[in-house]
Amino acid sequence: YASINNIRGKTDEELVRLRGLGINELNVGIESGLDEALELMNKGYDSREALYELGRLRDAGMDYGANVIFGGAGPGRLRDNAAATAEILNRTTPYLIFTGTIHADPGCPLYDDIQSGRFIEPTIGEHIDEEELFLELLELDNCLYFGLHPSNVVRMQGWLPRDKDAMLYEVRQTRTCLARR
Repeated sequence: YASINNIRGKTDEELVRLRGLGINELNVGIESGLDEALELMNKGYDSREALYELGRLRDAGMDYGANVIFGGAGPGRLRDNAAATAEILNRTTPYLIFTGTIHADPGCPLYDDIQSGRFIEPTIGEHIDEEELFLELLELDNCLYFGLHPSNVVRMQGWLPRDKDAMLYEVRQTRTCLARR
């Protein structure tokens, strides 16, 4: 597991040395490509820095998996969040995308923000819309899309680009089923 901040703290030579020692396939918490969402999540970096640091990983010969959080930008910015996150991943080509949906348990700051109204949780339909757009915009080869986190509205996995249409079908079917209720 790694963060953009962990990568930033290493020199190019240190990254190459770590790769030479067998360190590879880092699981990096990207979370979002949208600067406003990264700020809300208190990540400590912006999308420009993430793009740069992920490029340094590539230059060192390291592959990475990206953790992404749907809903982190709030309901008014879901389309922007999906587009910005897909763009950064398309430009940095992870071998794996691990998706989760924002959720909060009692005791964490986000939970308090939801209770006070400072953060509005997206609806289930909004989460579906965000994931659909995100999937539509991904242009990756030989990348595993792993969306089986318990928080996800639509739980699925598949290989991009091979299974992209099937996963989009699953998202759209979920929307249709929910609309019938």
